[in-house]
Amino acid sequence: MPNHYHLLVQLVDSQFSERMKSLGISYAKAINAMYGHVGHVFEGRFKAKCVTSDEYLLNVSRYIHLNPLFGGLVQNAADWEYSSYSVYLPSSKRDSKQGIRIARSAILSHFSGCEEYMRFVELFGEEKMREMEDSLW
Repeated sequence: MPNHYHLLVQLVDSQFSERMKSLGISYAKAINAMYGHVGHVFEGRFKAKCVTSDEYLLNVSRYIHLNPLFGGLVQNAADWEYSSYSVYLPSSKRDSKQGIRIARSAILSHFSGCEEYMRFVELFGEEKMREMEDSLW
């Protein structure tokens, strides 16, 4: 998304807030230096929610993968270049995108395979997406 991003991460230590702060500062410095700007790049502080169930995990994953599509940025969810969605598709021969390790098994273990996950994501309507948006965040 042009003005925000979504991450679905599994925490390995208690330093998540500090790491997100560092990421935000580093990114803002790089963007500001590149474009001659000053100040914040994104609005407000990051938001984090704990994933407490498998159902919530899958809905968050689907929401993240569909967000650029329903935001009108692409015609197909897999076309968003900053998304990991293409890594989940049956045609993908990659386990990562742009050098980032993506643990697909955390999501795909709930499905019979990539095809079923793709149906789960892509057969979701825009109206349901808007309803889900309110409950996720």
